Amino acid sequence: MKAKEADITYRDIDFLILEHPSVKLWLWDKPDSTIYNNYGRNLVYFAKRFNITPEELLNKRTMKPMRIMVNQP
Repeated sequence: MKAKEADITYRDIDFLILEHPSVKLWLWDKPDSTIYNNYGRNLVYFAKRFNITPEELLNKRTMKPMRIMVNQP
């Protein structure tokens, strides 16, 4: 299944945060508006699109996101 950013719901983001403590730790100081509109949505999108876990996207040592470059038309 190909991931579409528009198909990601608040529930998907909440589930991601609850299921992955590293994501919760990474997002703890971010405002709710950016969690649901930017960080969380993009993390769910990349995890689904590339079929990887959020932990693989986050650097376990610093809990900061890895740089991911995607060419968009």
